[in-house]
Amino acid sequence: MDKISDELFWSTYKNRIPLYTIIELTYRCNLFCKHCYIPQYYRSKPELSTKKIFELIEEISSLGGLYLTFTGGEPFLRKDIFELINFAKQKKFYITVFTNGTLIDEDVVKKLKFFNVDRVEISIYGTKKVHNKFVGCNVFDKVVETIRLLKQENINVCLKTVITKENFKDYMFLKKLARNLGVVLKTDFVLSAKIDNDCSPFKLLLSDKDLENFIKKEKIKITAEYKNFNNFVCSAGMNIVSISPEGKVYPCIEFPYQLGNVFKENFTTIWQKNATQFVKKFFDIKKYKKCLSCNINMYCRRCPALCFIETSDIYGCSSVVKKVAKIYSLISM
Repeated sequence: MDKISDELFWSTYKNRIPLYTIIELTYRCNLFCKHCYIPQYYRSKPELSTKKIFELIEEISSLGGLYLTFTGGEPFLRKDIFELINFAKQKKFYITVFTNGTLIDEDVVKKLKFFNVDRVEISIYGTKKVHNKFVGCNVFDKVVETIRLLKQENINVCLKTVITKENFKDYMFLKKLARNLGVVLKTDFVLSAKIDNDCSPFKLLLSDKDLENFIKKEKIKITAEYKNFNNFVCSAGMNIVSISPEGKVYPCIEFPYQLGNVFKENFTTIWQKNATQFVKKFFDIKKYKKCLSCNINMYCRRCPALCFIETSDIYGCSSVVKKVAKIYSLISM
């Protein structure tokens, strides 16, 4: 983070202002990504109405929120997506949309430009063959076309990928593709269990040896966020919050610890009362005794959400996160 955004982050963290909000507009999706944390049977679950989302945006704005992400499922399956974007922009939010890029045509791009969407993040997983197999549909060419259309309108685009045993050999291809398209590529190694605690996505994880070789070959450096555990637990519920299509409020999109439901309490009450109780209970650094005594904690991007999903214990240890930390510790020796 630059100086201004760094100051903003820590100020809102200290004062518990919901700086970043993620609203999952729908669980519906037109793809079938192998690693997706949303079970397919969730796709038929009810969704927040346009009016309800307007109310939420109003509340979040009044609490000092500035960054709003619309995601899914696939958010462009919502017919009211541009009504929501327009309303949020009127409230001066910085708007990001997470999408698979398959439902964006020239008309959609023009609307994204017109409503001044700040950032579009698109998932991509490898070459045409690998990507199509990974998402279960023949959409690679369409995704690349979408990226080009967005770039033509000078819309800020970011590509995202997760490294798995099925696509790690395509990483150089993805880097070159991003470079040729003039966009940033964000990479992650960590997979999450599904929100119903199904751990099947872990089958896609690289072996320890392949992960170590990959990190060495690509010279992927450990970032500052990995090294601050002794001072910082997590921003979930501090200045980050997530709201599901069913109105459930979570500390973050990966953290299935329900703080409340906006159909039973207003968001402001949930944030100021329930979320406050949550962080007081769980985010005391002194309670993370195992982590504090762990000899690789300076390499660990500890995630309470992943620990909770995998072990049902917020103070537990995620085998997935620990695996990555071990690799970094070995490389740094």
